[in-house]
Amino acid sequence: STTTCLRAAAVKPGWKSSNVDTQTYIFLNDVVHQPVTPSGYPESWSFYTADYQMDPDVVNDPVYGPLLNDALLSLPTMSIVTDQDNLFDSTTGIYANSTRDGVAWERPASMEYFTPDGTKQYQINCGLRIQGGYFRNHSASRKHSFRLLFKGIYGASKMEFPIFASDKHAATSFDN
Repeated sequence: STTTCLRAAAVKPGWKSSNVDTQTYIFLNDVVHQPVTPSGYPESWSFYTADYQMDPDVVNDPVYGPLLNDALLSLPTMSIVTDQDNLFDSTTGIYANSTRDGVAWERPASMEYFTPDGTKQYQINCGLRIQGGYFRNHSASRKHSFRLLFKGIYGASKMEFPIFASDKHAATSFDN
């Protein structure tokens, strides 16, 4: 009944465990009306007030607000899932320490890609880092970009998926 991320693995003593599978279920109303600080999430990132919500000036705008659901359904979704501490722990979280970089600031994650009509779906385990230069700093931007890295330590060493299928000349294999 609400946006949910499920992660599961099969485990049996004396047997090799299965890989971890991730399935995300997104409800548009939850996305559009997500609060500034959802329950259980930190209220600040490295002394800066956290901001998880969509811009209320857009959500509540009489012209653009009613168009949001259709707009969100016009694009594919990329869901990135990782343990909350991997992002927000004050000592080790990559979002809380967004100016840190390099392999020491890479965390395991799962990425799912899917189209609104369900015709394309893809999931891969990967590494996750904060991407960028100046805008990694919380004083420049409180919302940061991510970089996904496909390495054998997480699963497949390449993402093999035609993410840009509308262009027949586009790459279909990615290292990051």
